[in-house]
Amino acid sequence: LAGWMLGATVVHVNARLAVPEIQYIVNDSAPAALVYTSGLRAQVSRLSLTTSRYVAELDGDDLVSRLRAASPTPPPACARPEDIAVIGYTSGTTGRPKGAMASHLSLTTNCRLAPFNLGIPNRARIAFSGSVSFVASFWSIVFTGLYVGGTIRFLGHYDLDSWFETMHRDRSTWTYVPSPLLAGFAERVSAESSILDHLQMVMHTGSIGHPRHVEAVVRAMRGRFVELYGSTEVISPVAGTSPAMYRDAPPGDKIFASGGIALPSAELWIAREDGSRADVDEDGYIVARSDVGFSGYLN
Repeated sequence: LAGWMLGATVVHVNARLAVPEIQYIVNDSAPAALVYTSGLRAQVSRLSLTTSRYVAELDGDDLVSRLRAASPTPPPACARPEDIAVIGYTSGTTGRPKGAMASHLSLTTNCRLAPFNLGIPNRARIAFSGSVSFVASFWSIVFTGLYVGGTIRFLGHYDLDSWFETMHRDRSTWTYVPSPLLAGFAERVSAESSILDHLQMVMHTGSIGHPRHVEAVVRAMRGRFVELYGSTEVISPVAGTSPAMYRDAPPGDKIFASGGIALPSAELWIAREDGSRADVDEDGYIVARSDVGFSGYLN
């Protein structure tokens, strides 16, 4: 947010990357500044930072003290809607990361769409179980949570016990379930049904969950579940499910293995190699046209 107030473009770097992978992104994006947390000091010390005129190391206490000392007066807005807000690197099909450029207009439009698409309620209390290393987690969940006036609890390293303890204490209204924890999540909700007194929606995305596990979560949550399909490039999901789709679904129904249908902000079809539209049940490429999308790849 501070970078945007300066009119800067933010390059989000996944902290799980190896040093050569980080160096590739640094070389490709040529950043004027590098900001990192103290836990990544060893990796940063091995980088060649020929373009970076400013390098800053932050830890939690230091960041809090800087925020307390900061002026409460916001600087004048200096970014235009079409300016690039974030460059998120994604490997896609090339084997080397590509910098997907997202404009301020795309991100703000996504914030207006995401509460509907993701089922994030107004004034949400979000148990953020995703990874802050993935840029899509920020613009899909964190920015949207702020947009609806919500509170976001960053769980950090967690397990099912600490996750549910936090949700009970915060009376969380929304959370995300990664694929490996679907089965365990369903079991805990069934055992601790009081969580349903406040937990209004659960989202799954990022990879296909086992249909049996998805069905178990849907049943345990009494239908309060959405599945989303998208990519870094489309910014806002292009397909998804809704609680209504699960309401009368019999056991084993194909909806539990589905990424849903096209959302109102997008159009989807399957195309053949020559670009023509494929028939039903014919293999091909997924093509998406969306009101929200990236501005191309850097370089």
